[in-house]
Amino acid sequence: MSRMPGGDKSAYESAIRRAIAECESLDQDIREQRRRLLEMEGRRIRLQRMMDCLRPMLTPEQETALFGAKDGLPAENAATTAGPKAGKAHVLMMRMFASAPARTWTAASVLAALEDPVVVSQTQVYNFLQYFRRAGILKRIGRGRYVFADLNAETVEGA
Repeated sequence: MSRMPGGDKSAYESAIRRAIAECESLDQDIREQRRRLLEMEGRRIRLQRMMDCLRPMLTPEQETALFGAKDGLPAENAATTAGPKAGKAHVLMMRMFASAPARTWTAASVLAALEDPVVVSQTQVYNFLQYFRRAGILKRIGRGRYVFADLNAETVEGA
């Protein structure tokens, strides 16, 4: 190997090794920060979905007090807040889940608990249950079984 101009080759090698080690450390830090950012974005999306699901249950006065003149918090991605229309069945199901947070729900138990005038098919109930699970409102505990989710949990499940 030829001699490096202006100094000892071991000093250059040492400097390069330190630079390589620092680059590897920075790469690891960048990966960790990206992972953390994805977690925060997932949490933000779940919170927005939860607000979208719960908002129809507010009175106009509560809505004004919470959201003011704005039309809710701005969504990062409009597609993430799209879901079933907040019809009567949607609102009734949300109230049922919130009123019995420890209860295990199935499609059959939701259908049985809904009031008679509400016309909803079992397929629609399955769709609502899946939507509420994806939105973070319900947590799946087994095949076709759900419980009201802990909305304060810091997880990225399903995001």
